[in-house]
Amino acid sequence: MTDDKWRISELRRLIETCTRAVVFTGAGISTESGIPDFRSPGGVWTKYTPILFEDFTSSEDARRESWRRKFDDSYGFEGAEPNRGHRAVEKLFRIGKVSAVVTQNTDGLHQKSGIPEKGVIELHGNNTYAACLDCGSRYELGPIKKAFVSEGALPICDGCGGLVKGAAAKKGAGLVILNRDPTNLDSFADLVLNMEIGSTLGDAMGIN
Repeated sequence: MTDDKWRISELRRLIETCTRAVVFTGAGISTESGIPDFRSPGGVWTKYTPILFEDFTSSEDARRESWRRKFDDSYGFEGAEPNRGHRAVEKLFRIGKVSAVVTQNTDGLHQKSGIPEKGVIELHGNNTYAACLDCGSRYELGPIKKAFVSEGALPICDGCGGLVKGAAAKKGAGLVILNRDPTNLDSFADLVLNMEIGSTLGDAMGIN
């Protein structure tokens, strides 16, 4: 047996013998569906400066640019389908090995593979639909795209008049980065602590 075959066999054994597994996915599972990694060379963040939540809410120009980027398919979501990896994760969910999938991805491919909405915990939201930032009403992208492309109309909530944004919105949450070394997201954080994690959290929470 080759080394790769042994590793796959061992993974299969671990899955078969475990009573509950935790699945945490990131960009790697979706690149095989044609969705680019944001951070890698050629990824979205090498082409565009991210539009901050505060800029989106305060500037019409920022909102217009944000929707323009979405509808030129910079993120590669349009037409993307679940791949073999997504289908394998769906099977783990279906047979009861996992009760939920935690993902950093916003592409909705886990749901598209067959996992129900309630079974997917999306750390950064979902960028395949939009939502009102005030009341949370959900809006499908088709009508928004049609109005934006044909008339340049920016979406406003029909119910409360709030701003509508792709659901990967920060939604007012604070971002704290606690890491010994600087990261490429430090400039977007509300607070950066380049400190030891254990001692810092211990001091903050009063843990001896």
